[in-house]
Amino acid sequence: MNILIISVIFTFQKTKEVEEEKISLINLELASEKKIANQLKGIPKKVERLNYSTQNKLLRIKVSVFNLNFTFDELFKT
Repeated sequence: MNILIISVIFTFQKTKEVEEEKISLINLELASEKKIANQLKGIPKKVERLNYSTQNKLLRIKVSVFNLNFTFDELFKT
């Protein structure tokens, strides 16, 4: 009977250690995921700013091309 109780206690202790280690690893992974999530929060704003900047540059290029085209048309009319 005593051997059975000691065996159950030993098994319980081993299982407890293994489960505590698993929980510790999960907590580390969760902390890592939270850190990554916080880093990624600002990315949509950066993408939006980059998109706005790119659209402005493209608009300037289009206006410049239009102005050049108009200038060439005026030069070659005469």
